[in-house]
Amino acid sequence: MAVTDNDPLVRNYVTRDVGRTWTECGHTWNMTNVAPGGAASFIDERNGWITIETLDELRRPSLGGVARTEDGGCTWKTLWRDHAYPGDNLAGIQFLDKEFGWLFARYGGLMRTSDGGHHWRPVILPPMMLESMYLVSRTRGWVLGSSSSGLALYETDDGGMHWNSVSSSDLRHGRGLAAEIPTRWGAAFLAKVRAAN
Repeated sequence: MAVTDNDPLVRNYVTRDVGRTWTECGHTWNMTNVAPGGAASFIDERNGWITIETLDELRRPSLGGVARTEDGGCTWKTLWRDHAYPGDNLAGIQFLDKEFGWLFARYGGLMRTSDGGHHWRPVILPPMMLESMYLVSRTRGWVLGSSSSGLALYETDDGGMHWNSVSSSDLRHGRGLAAEIPTRWGAAFLAKVRAAN
């Protein structure tokens, strides 16, 4: 997707050669109505989800939601709108398969779906302001953010029913739960944690 500063339209582009070339396809998003809100999550070359948002007259997010594509990103269908928290914009989304995914909002909440994104329910988190999340399976995942005592990192192995804190000492030395942090997700955050300690 691409957008310019003076153009209220966002255009869909797809690549078939790992980003070397891009081709415009599908419909455009009119940012005065609904626009993409963040990065998309694809489980294969055709199936993906993206956060969306409605913008007010000052181009501020006013209602978040989730859209899905089944044609590689050319067309998107709105599945769900976040009417419970209409003023909060949604930040990150990650799906593992066609049914199960997590979604977090900039206000710090985490939600999950087991029906492909049509319905979302809250995941109870430890006391923290969520900044990012990462799933490796339907039961195993990581959340990171900040708490009153500083940076916070937690791991779950039961889908978010319970959370295990990863200690600063383990983070510094790469042991315990910290040794299992997925490299492709955790590298930037771990650098931030190490710099703060």
